[in-house]
Amino acid sequence: MTSASHVVPLLSAFIAAGSALAAWLAYRNGLRMGRRDALKFAADLHRDMTTGAVADARHVVGTKRYGNSDARRSVDARVIESYYVLLWAYERLATGVEVLKRAQYEEALEVLRVSIAWHVAEVGKNINALNEDTAVRARDAEAFERFKACVRQLKEAGIDPKVRFSAESSSVTTTR
Repeated sequence: MTSASHVVPLLSAFIAAGSALAAWLAYRNGLRMGRRDALKFAADLHRDMTTGAVADARHVVGTKRYGNSDARRSVDARVIESYYVLLWAYERLATGVEVLKRAQYEEALEVLRVSIAWHVAEVGKNINALNEDTAVRARDAEAFERFKACVRQLKEAGIDPKVRFSAESSSVTTTR
């Protein structure tokens, strides 16, 4: 064999090994990027439940539930809007949790489980309290059914909203 005939197979082997190493590094980097993205996504879900429009809606509902009569009257016009903001936040959270669950990002789910538990329970209590108001309940029973589906989804993912459903009514009771 000539020296050129040895070089081509050897060069091909080095190229193949280099390609395999590059593929492995890309895969490893992809996993690391996926992990980082999943953790950021979990933090974004938490932020969504605790800031912005959701925080404003929680303030309105808290004032309606716990404020004096003057304070309660001051937020009456915003209660329905706040109810839907909270319902939609719950839906976004349940959807995000389902995405993390299906992608098997258990670390991100665990971070979310720990950080979001109180907020999920409080928002659930707020939605339930608003649903007890017949004016709210009469508006959209389907939205409340979606809330109940979200509660089940969250429970299946290990995030307990601390609400259970009454078999004979469309309302939810909270537990501690």
